[in-house]
Order: sequence, then C-alpha cells, then structure tokens
Amino acid sequence: MSANLLPILIGVTDPAERSAYAAGLVAAGYNVQQVASGLRCVTRLRRRSYSLLVVDSHLLWGGGDGVIELMIDDESITVIPAVLIDIPPVVFFGTTLPRLAKPIAVGELVQVVKSRLNHRQWNDRKNIRDNLT
Repeated sequence: MSANLLPILIGVTDPAERSAYAAGLVAAGYNVQQVASGLRCVTRLRRRSYSLLVVDSHLLWGGGDGVIELMIDDESITVIPAVLIDIPPVVFFGTTLPRLAKPIAVGELVQVVKSRLNHRQWNDRKNIRDNLT
C-alpha cells in the first residue's frame, strides 16, 4: 500500500512540533492534516476518515487519551490506529499503544507510523468492544 494514499491526522498543541512531525510524514509520502486541540481533532475525525491518528497526550481541550476514548465510544467516528506521544505505556482494550516520549526525532515518528500502519489491530469498533470482557 502506497504511503501517499494514507491520510494521517496529527493532533499536537505546540506549532513547531506539529509542523516538524507533519513535514517528516509528508516527506515520507503521507497526506497529513494538522490540528492543535482535542476539539478540532474530534471534529476532523467526525468529518473524514483517516488511516492513523498521531496525538499528544497533552493536547489542549481533551488530551490525546480523551480523543482516543471518544473515538472508540462515538459511533460517528471511524476507529483507527493511534500513536500517543509523551505518555507512559497505556493499554487500551488489551493492546499496548506505541509510546513515544518527547523529544521525538521526526525519523523515529515516521518509523512508528509506518509500523503501526503495517500492523493494524483496531479495524472495527465491534472487535474492540468484544475485547473489553
């Protein structure tokens, strides 16, 4: 699957970090959209389908973990793989999410994104909910 066909949403509050991550992913061939808050992130997720979400745990207005939880609970949002930045290891529904601690080299983020997209585990909401019990 060609990287240039895969849209990625980046939710990072710091504009310099967000721009650097986006530039690295664009250079790797991804179609990248950027947001600076949890509210805008959720709005974008409701309006469009993305292949992956890169989100900072300290994202304003919701935090990265809050955005992911809402993505899973909100039927109007397609459930997609996510990469959380700057958090301790977190397990959502039996799956440990990739952890990237700041500062993150752009190349490292690109490699994690490629790996996550190649090993999609969250392909539908029913599968996630079934794993809760």
